Amino acid sequence: MRYREGECKVDNHKQLELKLKDYRRFIATLILVSTYMYLGGLMNVFIQPKTDHGVELFVLSVILLAVGIAISFEYVKLKKKLEKNERT
Repeated sequence: MRYREGECKVDNHKQLELKLKDYRRFIATLILVSTYMYLGGLMNVFIQPKTDHGVELFVLSVILLAVGIAISFEYVKLKKKLEKNERT
């Protein structure tokens, strides 16, 4: 099945919009999980002091937050690409 040029642009536009929605959801999920891990680390270290798994939760929360920030940069680049495609 052959697409006309306009149909291909619309399909590509929809795919970019769906990808942006997925990125937003994934970023929100990573931030929520990293917050959960950080609070778990706080509980393990300060509220109920335990020697195991306190530091690992802090490290994991920082890693998840860093991944979320990296995906945020990709989100911004993708959004700029979508806006550029809308103008043309």
